[in-house]
Amino acid sequence: MTPELALQRLLVGRGLAGFSFATCFSLRFECVKRDESVPWEVVLELDCDWRFGEPSEWAVHVERFAVAFHKNAEESLQAAALVRLRWGEESVVTEAVLGAEDLRITFGPPADARQLVIPRVRGDQSWRLFDASNRDSGWAVSQVADETFVRHPA
Repeated sequence: MTPELALQRLLVGRGLAGFSFATCFSLRFECVKRDESVPWEVVLELDCDWRFGEPSEWAVHVERFAVAFHKNAEESLQAAALVRLRWGEESVVTEAVLGAEDLRITFGPPADARQLVIPRVRGDQSWRLFDASNRDSGWAVSQVADETFVRHPA
């Protein structure tokens, strides 16, 4: 199975159910409609910098947010954006596109879409998506440097 197809199967049509932050952000997605061929819940761990939208507009948001939060302004803004997405906006994934430079996850209908952008990190792990109930041997997709790896049960 290609990484692109695995991402479609594991993300599109799922709702953002919650998130946590320890050493990295972890986003939980749940099926909106039950599909026995894929896990009910998946987790996306973000081990790199990420943003909503394009770099220039994100930088402006971070700069404005830094006035209120002098420390860790970007992480605070990321958490606030996820809270707003989870409880205030359409939180269902409508598209997941793996490009040469990044993974883009789109939430909501085209008119009100929000796009989570996760750049590839050269020489390091950028992100991993896995079955929340079976992290070690269930479905998984991960981005390490220039390679994307897929694991799915036979």
